[in-house]
Amino acid sequence: MASLVLGGIGSRIDLPYEKVDELQLAVLTVLGASDLESATIEVDIQDTRVLVTVGPLPSGTSAAPGLHTVLERLADGAESSMRETDGVSAEWVTLTLARSPA
Repeated sequence: MASLVLGGIGSRIDLPYEKVDELQLAVLTVLGASDLESATIEVDIQDTRVLVTVGPLPSGTSAAPGLHTVLERLADGAESSMRETDGVSAEWVTLTLARSPA
């Protein structure tokens, strides 16, 4: 489902196919590093970049072996942060993808 949603968003904002493909793979890689059955994907479209945040993830997901290396090659930036939701702290990973201004 995540791939379809990201593909649709990429199409609407005229991201090149290669960028959409890399974004989809990056998100699926983050999701694959956790053992969750479901997650939330937030997309923030800005003039010069797209931010995609994935979570909530188990603490330490971003430290999975090789994950950072893969994300560095697929996205223009990747960072993790902790958020508290309903009294539970969880990790969220934000991927940054550069885009040409509209």
